[in-house]
Amino acid sequence: EGWLAARVGDHATAASRFSAGIGAIESTLGPDHPNAFQMRMMLAQAHLELGQSAQARATVQATLPRLLAAFGPAASDVNSSQLLLAEVDLKYRRHAAAQELADTVVRHATHVAPSAEARRILGLALIGLGRVDEGVDGAHPRRDGTTV
Repeated sequence: EGWLAARVGDHATAASRFSAGIGAIESTLGPDHPNAFQMRMMLAQAHLELGQSAQARATVQATLPRLLAAFGPAASDVNSSQLLLAEVDLKYRRHAAAQELADTVVRHATHVAPSAEARRILGLALIGLGRVDEGVDGAHPRRDGTTV
């Protein structure tokens, strides 16, 4: 139900449903089950959509170390979580932290080209740091698939 509420823009209902879902999943499958990780990230996204950046950040920061331990730095769920945290950092104008996270995602995209989202966040972070030319270049992939 939470994902449907999020899809139609009812992020408050989505957050409530995701919170309840996390409790149910953790009590039956454990806190490190992949569904629990996914539900936490959906909760963080709902918080971000509601303008509750601090709650979104706290949720991602609490989950990210466990995701890294469970799946490793190149896993798509880890990368998505890092980009969500970078998005929160951009909202707080923590450009250096956002750049570091986006760089990490780009570095770990060894078998595929970095996502457009990673390049967008990297570009915005660099621009926020006053490195406009690099930011514009970073937002666009090079012919070899790399960025800045």
